[in-house]
Amino acid sequence: MSNVATYLASTNVLSRVPRSAVVGSVPLWSLQNLEDGQVFCKEGDPGDSIAVLVEGECTAQVDGVEVGRIKRGDLIGESSVFFIGGTRSATVVSRARSSFLLLRGEDLRRLRAEQNPVYMALVDHGLQELARRVQRANDRLSRLVEGTHERPARKDPSALVRLWKSLVPGKPAAPCPSLEPLLRRLPGLAKAPPGALAPLRDAFESRAFAEGEVLFLEQDSADAAWVVALGKVDVLRQVRGTRAERLTTLSAGDLFAVNALIAKGPRTASCVATTPVWAFRISAEASRGLTGEALLWWSECVLAVMQEQLRRANGNLGRAAGSQADSLLPPAPTASEPQPDAVLQGLLTQSGFLEGLPLDFNLDDVEVVIDEDTLRNSKRRH
Repeated sequence: MSNVATYLASTNVLSRVPRSAVVGSVPLWSLQNLEDGQVFCKEGDPGDSIAVLVEGECTAQVDGVEVGRIKRGDLIGESSVFFIGGTRSATVVSRARSSFLLLRGEDLRRLRAEQNPVYMALVDHGLQELARRVQRANDRLSRLVEGTHERPARKDPSALVRLWKSLVPGKPAAPCPSLEPLLRRLPGLAKAPPGALAPLRDAFESRAFAEGEVLFLEQDSADAAWVVALGKVDVLRQVRGTRAERLTTLSAGDLFAVNALIAKGPRTASCVATTPVWAFRISAEASRGLTGEALLWWSECVLAVMQEQLRRANGNLGRAAGSQADSLLPPAPTASEPQPDAVLQGLLTQSGFLEGLPLDFNLDDVEVVIDEDTLRNSKRRH
């Protein structure tokens, strides 16, 4: 048992947790061994445990396509286990004889109830790891896009604004709605105690946007997450000049851009108000400043959103990797109007949504947006 405590305390996951808390959790961990080629868990299985890889190496696969490697000291199952009914987002296979320290979901919830710091350390590590995995998936998909299509280095806001010709000037006429009902609709926050929700509510600030106004641009530094309170926000990915891909439209209650709270990096899409909008913004700094119950409940909420992002990213990465070359050929243009590029349509759909979109977002529901000037010029050429 002392060896288990020593090993757990030496991992990146629990190295900053008080030794007494790690020792207190030791009876809940169990040792499991796998031979080369054995499966630890399958995609779609119930996410009923979390594990630390003690020895060996594993691969993570989605639809038979390798999407990552798991090495000594890494966590397995850090996303699905935190939520009752959660399922594995990938299949994990041992590449050599491997050993794991396993913590069942019911024991994880026991640590939460006991307010053992081990639990919060596991949540925090899960967030960090999910952010890295989502970013890696997005990077791989983006390279597919960029290998086929030239993209501008800087996204000009006027190019996005020109997509809406009949702008209604001015901020929203209606007052900003209350934030608390919106927070209650987010994953995991419906049952949060008032003492946890009040500091979280205070960490947000309200912002008003006129129709056509840009919330943020692709390639901007990511420094905040947002919740739409009133109105509609389009999520776009710009391609060439004034051409953009509309990925989805966000509405009241949608939480997006959560990756910015965990990892630094550029925005992967642009967000533009298509009606007068009220939105609530929480900066990465304010999110990190939360403590106690507010930090716990908010971290679990963000973890749920990022778990869904990873599931989508892995699924689309597997489909992209398994696509046949001839299925990605663009359709031939007609003399009447420019045709959407099939390569662009497919790959941008797979890579551009990771700012954090609604949980019911349908990846097949996208459209190409071309402003009127581009359309007229294209017709002249034909």
